[in-house]
Amino acid sequence: MSQPFVHMPAILMVCYLIVAVMHLICGVSLINCRFLLVGLRKMVSLSAPFHPDPEYRKFQSDIPRNVEAILTFLDLAPSTKAYICCPLCFCLYDHHSGKAGNTTFRCSFSKTPTSPPCNAKLWNKPPESKGAKPVRLFYYHELEEWIGRMYCRPDMEAFLDRDFGSRRQHSDADATWDIWDAPELQEFLGPEGDPSRPFLM
Repeated sequence: MSQPFVHMPAILMVCYLIVAVMHLICGVSLINCRFLLVGLRKMVSLSAPFHPDPEYRKFQSDIPRNVEAILTFLDLAPSTKAYICCPLCFCLYDHHSGKAGNTTFRCSFSKTPTSPPCNAKLWNKPPESKGAKPVRLFYYHELEEWIGRMYCRPDMEAFLDRDFGSRRQHSDADATWDIWDAPELQEFLGPEGDPSRPFLM
């Protein structure tokens, strides 16, 4: 796992953590977090003349202008791929920002080869127009990347290797901790018929 704060000045570390906590835990919107970042940059600028470190003032420019940059720096933003989603038939189209992006204005999906196309608008205005944006986006988290991030979490290997049977025996028999505690799975035996070795374990 990465350690983003190893060589970061304390003032920047505090700013990053404040904004990340406000957005992820307190539910502050992206727009309001941008306002918070503006305030933090201004605070650093105003306090610079009273700080003994002459390099303190430059920290203002190191504070990002949006929370997305902070989440990426902290490795908290999952890697997703955006697709343009038809608002009527939900057909998906590749979407990339910039001039090389998808410029299909209307949905061309047909239920059958002889059916008329959906023809729903995919953009609020023609894609080449200024301020054009898709009517709806669908974000997909690649399964391999998600599993990789999950396996990198501390103690995940020990959690996966734990003994499901012994944990259930020493806990409340009426408590259900996860899907493996379901009677249907616990009582689904293998070819040996051994209750201590359920088929799906």
